[in-house]
Amino acid sequence: MTYPGNQSLASDVQQRIRSTFEHTLGLAEKGSRQEALLGCDFVLRMDPLFEPARRLQERLEASSGPLAVEDLRRGDLPRPPTAPMAPMSPAARPDGPAAAADPPAAPDTLWTDLDGLASELPELPDPHAPPGPGALRAEFESLLSERRFQELQLRAQQEAPAVNADLELQHLERLAQERLEAGPYVSKFLLSAREAMRAGNTAEGNRLLDKARALDPTHPGIAELSSPGGPAAFKPLSPRTSTVSDAAGRCIAIDANGKRSSTVHDADGRALASINPMLRRITVADD
Repeated sequence: MTYPGNQSLASDVQQRIRSTFEHTLGLAEKGSRQEALLGCDFVLRMDPLFEPARRLQERLEASSGPLAVEDLRRGDLPRPPTAPMAPMSPAARPDGPAAAADPPAAPDTLWTDLDGLASELPELPDPHAPPGPGALRAEFESLLSERRFQELQLRAQQEAPAVNADLELQHLERLAQERLEAGPYVSKFLLSAREAMRAGNTAEGNRLLDKARALDPTHPGIAELSSPGGPAAFKPLSPRTSTVSDAAGRCIAIDANGKRSSTVHDADGRALASINPMLRRITVADD
């Protein structure tokens, strides 16, 4: 195939330009617009008459996605004008005095950078790349503060490489695991603390609160019992049912068998109150 540029360039230089342009065509086909534009600029600085690079540059500037470049690869272009030959000096003529001597080799330092074109092209951010550690930390902290422990653990599994490489992410994952596992114990301590305070045993209630606080200091049930109203702000319940906050801080009812109940009953089985777990609200039944 005829070289579509400056025909006076040495054959090895022409081959390097072809190779570099072929790499640039591949970038354009993949939609790597910025890298392909840099490749065209590089080729045209080496050979301003290389018409395929100029045509590709025009297409890249007029579009934003992957390009069809098969015609440029085949070389379906009008042949560019040949660069005019400089007049030969008498010494350089075939019959001149220097005809028998070998001409000095032209320095090739100008073209050596062509081989390193791929390494010079900048890396553009990948829009489909996973989030960085900073974004993951913010996401994990938000899930932890909202007590969405299982969601945090799932995200940690999905982003395992990033978590394994970041100590802060590992710490947040451990906190979620610890608080999830401590949930049932915290609920038990809070229930006992509530009952102790209602019975007037403040010291025992505070001791149980400290135990719950040691396991999960952010549990909303701790702040509830530590508030000025404390357990006295709630209607005393019968021995058959009690209220307690679950691991997510929602108000639930526990019957005498230790099972969840949506209604609080008295010792005779009459409904005293209904529990709305999502709103953390107790509605007292009419007598």
